Amino acid sequence: MTGLITADDAADLLADMGQPVTLTRIGSPNVSVTVQAVVIRVAEQVIAGNVAQFRRRVTIGSTEIVAASWPGPPQRGDQIVAGGRTMTVQGVRTAMVNDETVIYDLDTLGG
Repeated sequence: MTGLITADDAADLLADMGQPVTLTRIGSPNVSVTVQAVVIRVAEQVIAGNVAQFRRRVTIGSTEIVAASWPGPPQRGDQIVAGGRTMTVQGVRTAMVNDETVIYDLDTLGG
């Protein structure tokens, strides 16, 4: 055993600690998948008057995306819906261990 986390380990952790969210690739037609995620609010940005958008970090695993044959990996412009809030992916960091994609950290902006 290497002591390194696998994609299955990450899926188990996200199932225990996360919440279900919907990841959508905007297109014709839109393609969605439900994944477990940990959502952390990072910062608030006031964009006009009293209207604010929130930067959030959304961590998701790779196993649900692969199992659903979703057109991954996540990319800028994809949308996340969590707890009735819609966020747009601004950037993606991919964590790999031994050439296996384990998690995606998504930088998002939205309500």
